Amino acid sequence: EGDPDNPAELPGLLYALIWNARMLNFLGEYYAQDAVIWVPGNCRLEGHGDLTAYVLNLLAAFSDGAVTLEHVNWIGSEAQGYKVAARWTFQGTHDGPGSYGAPTGRRVRFLGISHFKMLGGKIQKEYMVWNEFALLKQLHWPH
Repeated sequence: EGDPDNPAELPGLLYALIWNARMLNFLGEYYAQDAVIWVPGNCRLEGHGDLTAYVLNLLAAFSDGAVTLEHVNWIGSEAQGYKVAARWTFQGTHDGPGSYGAPTGRRVRFLGISHFKMLGGKIQKEYMVWNEFALLKQLHWPH
């Protein structure tokens, strides 16, 4: 099951439940209502609505998209809050509409890193970093 208050287990739960099982209702369990999430393109998402839209947009373009947690590390305490770093890989088939153009049917794989600031068992901030240009090259570069 896992313990979302445990900083070592939080990223694995996020990726398994929200990204892979598509259980978006868990966003409210893990993210503070006013959480701020930075994603590629210097985009600032605020709150559950923005984050839900971001996840849905990516999964619409890659209906079989899945995140694999590669590594987790953390520092801090329950009283002061935790800083959690997670390295992950996203894989999927570009088979749907979205921000990346018409579906190409191509398989993609990219590495990402997320840094979380947790306090009171909720994510207050997340910095999600992955190479959007590398994704576009996999989709649109001639083979």
